[in-house]
Amino acid sequence: MNLLSPLAILYTMLTLTSGGLLYLTLRGKVDASAGYFLIAQLLNAFGASTIYLINSGIQWEVQFIFAVQNFFLIGSETAIFFSINSILRRTPRKRYYISIFAIAVYCGLMELARNVYGITAPMYMMNGLTGILAFITFNLLRTTTQNKLKEHSFLVRLKEFEFIIAIFWGIQVLATALGHPPIPRHPTTLTVWIYAFYISISIFRYICYIGFRITWLGSNRTTRNNLNHPFAMAIEEKEKLEDGLMASNRIIGISALASSLAHQLSQPLTAIALQAESSNRALKKSVNATPRLLNSLEDIQQQSSKLSSLVDNLRQLFNEKKSSFHSFGLVDASNEVLEIIEPSLSPKNIDLVKDFYANPIVYGDAIQIQQVLINLFNNAADAIQAKGNKGGKITLTIGVIGTNAYIQLQDSGIGLDLNLLPSIFDLHYTTKEDGLGVGLWLCKTIIKNHNGSISASNSPAEGALFEVQIPLATCPE
Repeated sequence: MNLLSPLAILYTMLTLTSGGLLYLTLRGKVDASAGYFLIAQLLNAFGASTIYLINSGIQWEVQFIFAVQNFFLIGSETAIFFSINSILRRTPRKRYYISIFAIAVYCGLMELARNVYGITAPMYMMNGLTGILAFITFNLLRTTTQNKLKEHSFLVRLKEFEFIIAIFWGIQVLATALGHPPIPRHPTTLTVWIYAFYISISIFRYICYIGFRITWLGSNRTTRNNLNHPFAMAIEEKEKLEDGLMASNRIIGISALASSLAHQLSQPLTAIALQAESSNRALKKSVNATPRLLNSLEDIQQQSSKLSSLVDNLRQLFNEKKSSFHSFGLVDASNEVLEIIEPSLSPKNIDLVKDFYANPIVYGDAIQIQQVLINLFNNAADAIQAKGNKGGKITLTIGVIGTNAYIQLQDSGIGLDLNLLPSIFDLHYTTKEDGLGVGLWLCKTIIKNHNGSISASNSPAEGALFEVQIPLATCPE
């Protein structure tokens, strides 16, 4: 036994201890990066154990042990590379398996080279490849475009130690070329010091990685850092608060925009209504007046009045006051919407089914409820067309349940993604390429102002099902 043997034992113990520490600190929830790093430590421990065996007796100085030792050391550096790479990007596990197989073949070729060219050939192959792997890992850390990782203090130190290890293996190649290869069996005192230096750098590399994992709270993580659970929760609460403030700002912005649009639209609408009324009066006095022209002018007046009411609703949509609320029948309001919607459904081969079990009277703003229906009908028609089939069916159901009136709108479209349901009514949430993410949020806002509720689900048959419930004003008719 020589001085390198106790050093190999010490390194094996330290490596296994640091690996166990990493596993325990992660509480067994090992991701890809930590998994590869644990493999690297395990292989390093096995590699150090083979060095101990080779130096403990001549019976262990056989080519199989040499090949196994080289496999462990090269495999360890490869696992370090995959560990760092898994932090930066998703890495298929199959690539690591291919790499391990390639390393095994390479180690076999090293022993063939030993038989043909002597001991220097495997020294070149071993030290050269390990140095290249260390340099690739260093370069991976150096060139990352993720600033949070690039500036992380532990990763900066890890990058530096990786560079030192690459230089170490490069010096090994140079020493071999000069005829003084530092062979890890029957070592000289200088060789022992060289390997002691390598062990020290490797241990510092492990410490840097563990320190990085303890402090890492980057947004690109796929799992929570268990060591910083309270801190992670605080950051999560902060992000929720920021999201809430952003949503509030959006609402304020939309409210200001709605008020501005309402002001800009009200003047030309008033002018149109006055001109139509004036023309109607003048035409009635004319001998050329025809019922068709008079009816057209009356329609212009009626539609202008509806548009004016819509503009007023747009202005007061975000206002807490409910001065424009009154009692109205849901079926009556819905039929007015259907007069607008039905002509647009026929060209798309979409059938409309009406199941009106009652005409419940509710207290609210009829035009706002009609806005909700129009939005839901448009979404249903889009969902049917997105399915790709020619045509479909939309079913509108109105009735009473307990003290609430309900509206159900079911389509035969593509249905809703269950993972996206919790966010479907959020502002700026949309699955359409040209969507703004305002429609369903606006529906929810309107129904909330009516002290009601709106929900979305997938129909047991097919398609999506939206249900609105609003408190009754009086008993249903």
